[in-house]
Amino acid sequence: MFSSNAKKPVIKKKTVLVPLSKTPTLTPKPSNGTAAARPRDPNRFALSSTAASRLKRPSKTVPARALASARGVKRKSASPGNQFSDESDGDNDSSDIGASDSDASRKRIKSSRSSVSSLSGPRRDLVLPAAFGQDAKKLKLIHGADATSGRYQTKYKNAWAEVAKTCELQYPSKFPPERFQLKLPTTSDDYRPMEDIETTIETVVKYYLPYELGAKYLEGEQSFQSRFNKAKAREDIREWLHVIEDFNAVVKPLVEDGTVERELRNQGSLHLNWIKRLLTQIYVRVVSPNVSELSKYEAGSDYVYGELLPRFVTDIFHQTGLNHEQIFVDLGSGVGNVALQAALEIGCESWGIEMLPGPSALAELQAKEFKARTQLWGLNVGSVNLLSGDMTNHSEIPPLLRCADVVLVNNQAFTPELNEKLRTLFLELKEGAKVVSLKPFVADGHKITERNLYSIENRFVQTKQMYYTDSVSWSWQALSFQFHANETKPPKRKTPAKSSAPAAPKARRSKLAKENDISAEEEAEIAEAFSLFSTPTDTKNGDIATSEIRRCLVALNCPPRDQSEMNEILDTIDPEKTGRVEYELFVAIAAMKLRARDDGDPEARNEEVERAYRLFTREEEREISLQDLRRVARELREEVPEQVLKDMVREATGGGLGGVGREEFEGVMRRAGVFG
Repeated sequence: MFSSNAKKPVIKKKTVLVPLSKTPTLTPKPSNGTAAARPRDPNRFALSSTAASRLKRPSKTVPARALASARGVKRKSASPGNQFSDESDGDNDSSDIGASDSDASRKRIKSSRSSVSSLSGPRRDLVLPAAFGQDAKKLKLIHGADATSGRYQTKYKNAWAEVAKTCELQYPSKFPPERFQLKLPTTSDDYRPMEDIETTIETVVKYYLPYELGAKYLEGEQSFQSRFNKAKAREDIREWLHVIEDFNAVVKPLVEDGTVERELRNQGSLHLNWIKRLLTQIYVRVVSPNVSELSKYEAGSDYVYGELLPRFVTDIFHQTGLNHEQIFVDLGSGVGNVALQAALEIGCESWGIEMLPGPSALAELQAKEFKARTQLWGLNVGSVNLLSGDMTNHSEIPPLLRCADVVLVNNQAFTPELNEKLRTLFLELKEGAKVVSLKPFVADGHKITERNLYSIENRFVQTKQMYYTDSVSWSWQALSFQFHANETKPPKRKTPAKSSAPAAPKARRSKLAKENDISAEEEAEIAEAFSLFSTPTDTKNGDIATSEIRRCLVALNCPPRDQSEMNEILDTIDPEKTGRVEYELFVAIAAMKLRARDDGDPEARNEEVERAYRLFTREEEREISLQDLRRVARELREEVPEQVLKDMVREATGGGLGGVGREEFEGVMRRAGVFG
């Protein structure tokens, strides 16, 4: 026992000495005093596309946001009362700026480029070729220096110097740089040019520089932001200017050698923070100095002003599936924020209309600044078209709605009368168009009856969605919005159940119905549609304006095929161009259209076949080839085997793999039941 116990201390002593003897063999520390980092794979946290789509990133809790704020890692927005800030945004990664973990910074760069996935439709090219050509000339934009000088100079003081210092900031394009004055606002409500510079540099580094190079300038003591912070702490204006000069020296060569253009071309979409940076720059230069114009409205009227914030707008774009080949319309567009965001984020053709003079004038100015500033950033964006006037009585709105794909109506403060006018206006919408509104156009508990069978409410498939806090400018509460999908064809009448009771006698036809060879039910249908647009007169049914004829026919689900037919109808029922049409004359035209609708119009069917055929041939006068079928299948994202495509051609041609003519195409489609 004793000898056994005596060995234990010896064993313990040796165990302690073993690591001490190996200490000299450890890898020495680097000369800068920091521990050597283990090499890490920058993609080690990358998710597969499937996993990424399923992952929902939780928003920060209130304590977490408070802790981040206390640590000083989240900077203030660069604009006073910024309409586009969203500190609770789960995708906002600005709180990571200045973090010491290099891998975290690299991960932030990668996630920021992919966190907003591409919307439906073909891939959009973000590059504006003119921004990288040799002819990039001076742009007409509001420079940062313009916003702090002239009539605004009394609101600013020089930053850490007796004389105001100026600088130029190079953007990721070949256009000339933007001029800034290094000044500080005297109040917290005014534009902050120096923070504008900081955030712009951060955005360029994140989204325009190659991955490894971007990581270099976003992390550590030599990052641009860290150097800005040191200059501010020392109130050293020279050091501040040196940071901008160094940034320009990095960006200019990358623009010249095509690196920036290649990086931008590889982007599939714009991150929300990227979008907000551009919209903020425009807003603080145009709207913020004139914000008093937005309060000039009558309380309780249809003109109460409020704005939708970018995160909410992005959600709307995603839920409607809006893509860059479609048309977006904002009815009641205010200063144009949403219309600008659609053109920027989606790249689609974007329209807006605003009645109030103040917001409408600011919208025009924002559109001009938007055009210049997106060029400065090298971005290819959609067209912006902003109208001024009454949306319910503007000549351009009806034809615009006929081709619109997504319509937004911020009708939160609209009166019931205005909402009713909009419902009538929506008769112009094409099949498949989508309407997003903050208040419903279809009442809860709405039921389809014989009397309202052709009402516009029955054409909407309405769903209710939630939007959350900080989505709109007038409320912090979680509220709901409505999503409407338009179905042009009205619902069919339900066949009543058979009953042993005697059937009710059919309504007797009037003299007018007999003259036009229509049933009493069809005349009632015409009369109801006519009453939606009629004006009382001395006659029994009144009359309607010729401008309402098309809408009335749309309500009957028998619209004119094109403008040529519409002109022919107007020449027939109003040859003297009085601008008014009585009920009896309208019944005659409507009866003919109803018969064509019910019997099937051969001419209309031929036009439908022709349109479908030209989709395959790309509007060219030729036969459909096997290559056309491959292209269409690819565009529709359908994985159709090659043998199936060949069999389709053989069926149409009778055995060969030659071209498919129009008659052969129509025959195949009719046998498939496509054209009836």
